[in-house]
Amino acid sequence: MATPAVPNHGWILLLLWGMAWVILGLFLLFQPGITAILLVQIMAGFWVVGGVIDLMNGLTHHDQPNRGWRIFSAMLGIAAGVVIMIHPIVGTLVTVAFGYFLLAFAAIVTGLINLFGLFKRHLSWGGSLLGLMQVILGIFLVTHPMVGMLAYVPTLGIIVIAAGIVIIISSFKVKRTLEAARAAW
Repeated sequence: MATPAVPNHGWILLLLWGMAWVILGLFLLFQPGITAILLVQIMAGFWVVGGVIDLMNGLTHHDQPNRGWRIFSAMLGIAAGVVIMIHPIVGTLVTVAFGYFLLAFAAIVTGLINLFGLFKRHLSWGGSLLGLMQVILGIFLVTHPMVGMLAYVPTLGIIVIAAGIVIIISSFKVKRTLEAARAAW
């Protein structure tokens, strides 16, 4: 009876994925403007393609519930993607600003939840202190948008680099696990 072979290529794909994240993070850190424009253009392409697919699906499948909303959202996605492709710099500024303000308001809301312990039965001083810091950070981001937006894309780059490093480390852990499994067979 033959023993099943343990595949060994999964860790290499993880390693390549982590390296790609590190490279993307470096581009976001050292070339934030052009990298943000490129990523938003890619996103716009996905919106157009996804919008066309949803539109065709909505127009050809008459039995689907909420068909009108699917067609409407498809046309909205196509229109947004085309506008961003036509005006790449404005589209990137609007997209980055939207993400920035979404992050700022999320910090305020999350901070208020932590500060007052809205979903907890009791307050902890650590959670309340964290909540206060989140509220202060969120208010700072909302009241100083230029400072925050200039740091937004490079900060995202640092986070992406850190995630890439974690993925690379994980790939070697997967490699060791696969080698141990192979040795156990």
